[in-house]
Amino acid sequence: MAVQKETRLQNEIRLAISESIADCVIFRNSVGTFKTSDGKFVTAGLPPGSADLIGIQCRAGKGLFVALEVKLPGQKPRADQLAFLNRVRDLGGIAGVVTSVEEALQILRT
Repeated sequence: MAVQKETRLQNEIRLAISESIADCVIFRNSVGTFKTSDGKFVTAGLPPGSADLIGIQCRAGKGLFVALEVKLPGQKPRADQLAFLNRVRDLGGIAGVVTSVEEALQILRT
């Protein structure tokens, strides 16, 4: 089974961050619903609209929450995704929509 293009981009971004930015840890935010053996549905992960990649970056001795919404070029984030990113920024975190490794690294370097 081939890896989807957005998943591939997410992996490339995570690898580049781990190789380039020592004071940052990024995780893939896996969200999904599954059915238990007794037929109940369980939703796992952060709420709808949460970013694809989340983590912590140390700046000036403080750990800041990081949220990166990964989109392929030409794709736009949904309203709930933008709301999540705006809330992270409003609370002092680092957040943005990225379509490339370079954009992700730039957000974390500014």
